[in-house]
Amino acid sequence: MGWRKRGRCHDSSSGVSTAVGLHTGKVISYATRNKMCRVCDEAEKKNKEAESHDCRKNHEGSSKSMEANVAVELFSSAPKSGVIYSTYVGDDDSVTENHLKTLVNYDIDKWSDVNHASRTLGTRLYMAKGKIKGLTPNVISYIQKSFTYCVNQNKGQPSSLLEGLTSIVPHAFGKHDNCSNSWCGYKKDPEGYKHGSLPGGKDLTGEDLQTTGLDRKSDILQISCIPPNAETKSFSVNLFPENRIIGQSATQVHGISVEFCKGRKTLLRRGKELEAVSQTQGLSDFCSFLKQQSRSFQVVLIAHNGEKFDFPVLINALRRNNLLELFLATGVVLVDSLKIVSTEMKQKGSPLYSCKSKSLSDVYEVLLKEKFDAHDAQEDATALSRILFQSPLQVSVERIQTHAVPAELFVKK
Repeated sequence: MGWRKRGRCHDSSSGVSTAVGLHTGKVISYATRNKMCRVCDEAEKKNKEAESHDCRKNHEGSSKSMEANVAVELFSSAPKSGVIYSTYVGDDDSVTENHLKTLVNYDIDKWSDVNHASRTLGTRLYMAKGKIKGLTPNVISYIQKSFTYCVNQNKGQPSSLLEGLTSIVPHAFGKHDNCSNSWCGYKKDPEGYKHGSLPGGKDLTGEDLQTTGLDRKSDILQISCIPPNAETKSFSVNLFPENRIIGQSATQVHGISVEFCKGRKTLLRRGKELEAVSQTQGLSDFCSFLKQQSRSFQVVLIAHNGEKFDFPVLINALRRNNLLELFLATGVVLVDSLKIVSTEMKQKGSPLYSCKSKSLSDVYEVLLKEKFDAHDAQEDATALSRILFQSPLQVSVERIQTHAVPAELFVKK
């Protein structure tokens, strides 16, 4: 849509929209929208009938609504000329897309314009800037450039595009396992590689940047509790998502997906079926487990980066399923192990002093000289238990307690 006025006020009184052929670059159709007619307005002021004129006023409502309105006209009128517009390339305005799907009597595919998509990404990142330490303008610019480059380099290759997009953030943090040899400079020169657009050419660091971008209102797929000693019972359950779709990028990380066969929903991990229950059932069983344990001792839930991610996700899920009060009644306290790890990394002589990353997998590898199957809840919980109680750290119960926060206070925060 072309507006008479520039800027972002969306108060232009008129605009014109054109349909341009993707391959020919020629204008196929056009339409205008006008909220005003000077002749009609003057007549109304003088309380008399307007003289005969070519009135172009054809829109009531906001200027912003012109775009969706005129798009419907262009697409609806196309069949009268013996054609349909099968695909349109536009910005990320969902209002226009929704109008076309609702009011046009044939199917239309929507393609996002790269420039608009990059701009939208930048806007969202700037909105999160105040909440995420380290998300500077330079970092945002780097992510936008990487996004645009990835899209342009993988036109017509959806699988390569997906791989490239999901590699952008790990690449920035110095993790190049999934990077492509065609664009990753580190794979060509591991010793001399420096990032071209990041401060000092160095890898990004900071747990906030890596994790707080994830949706804290996501469904929980796995819950696992592994005690530090064999005498205490453990707990593990798989949960079906309330939303039947699990994002491809999430599946790439943890390998979990949902399939439907003959009306039956199945939860899979890397192709292998998992026993699973509903969100409400799984969370209710978890609360019952905590209540049973609380009869014998104070229950402490420990999660790595729990304050920023695990605990908000859990509390939101409990709240959605009306189980938060049952959870709080157990008297559970919460501990973020990331704080302990961060302290150890700063102390000379600590087993973690040479560790460059706070991620669970990297800390585990430094302390125990081996790797584990990360991003599986049971494996993650087992690894965290070994890090704290069976590694050179040997964290005491007293030290754990100094970082404990009652769940009630966390909910209020």
